[in-house]
Amino acid sequence: MKIFYTSSYIVKKNTSKPLFWTVFIWPITLLMGLEVIITEKDIKTFLIMKEGLFSIGIPLYALIAVVFFSQMIAREFYIGKSKRILEFLIAMSNYKAQFYGRLLGVSMIVLISNLFYAAILVIFKGKSSQIGKLLHQFNFLDTKQLFEFLIALFLFSMFVILFSVLVGIETRDVSKISQHLGIIYLLIISASIINLISSDFIQRKVLLYVPFFNIPGIDLQTSLTDILIIFGTNIFTLIVFVIGLQKLFKKRVEVQ
Repeated sequence: MKIFYTSSYIVKKNTSKPLFWTVFIWPITLLMGLEVIITEKDIKTFLIMKEGLFSIGIPLYALIAVVFFSQMIAREFYIGKSKRILEFLIAMSNYKAQFYGRLLGVSMIVLISNLFYAAILVIFKGKSSQIGKLLHQFNFLDTKQLFEFLIALFLFSMFVILFSVLVGIETRDVSKISQHLGIIYLLIISASIINLISSDFIQRKVLLYVPFFNIPGIDLQTSLTDILIIFGTNIFTLIVFVIGLQKLFKKRVEVQ
């Protein structure tokens, strides 16, 4: 109950801030802008995404619809001497409840926001709009491939969230959070570039076992065995990552 109490507090606190709504409408604004400027020629150009659906599509989506929440996430886990509310909440609950409540709260904000973006995309797809025509280019995906794409997107997004949590916990000066978050942008971009320039041998023998970086390495020809290896290594790494962050959070609070 304490975890859900904390998470609900985090959701209410952040969604009441103007900054949240500024970040929230950014992907929608971008989508509306694309609807105006995109042409039939551009739609045909986007066909390259069929080959780079995972290597380009997932990192691109993370940059547009997930990483912009990083500032909010990092600030929730920033621990400074002025955090009176944090001290009060910790006095009411243990460190684990406080950590997992905050993690659940920020994850819910990102998840619900992205479900809203997905709903808008579905609406666009049903319309005879430029964005709708673009989305129809991906009708070649069957149910299995779509399911694999959504799982990969979820895992990649969770890594971005946890990287943001790490930045928040480790940052000593709140004014430098934005600067430190630049590392996340580099990780996302590098994951895409590494998979695009790597040979098939490196992707299948090396990157296949490297969590986070192996997610954009999936393509429509990736075998079920390799996909299970990728999903398995990333789920295991995410679990270990969360446990490590919880211990780090406890240590930082104790120092304060």
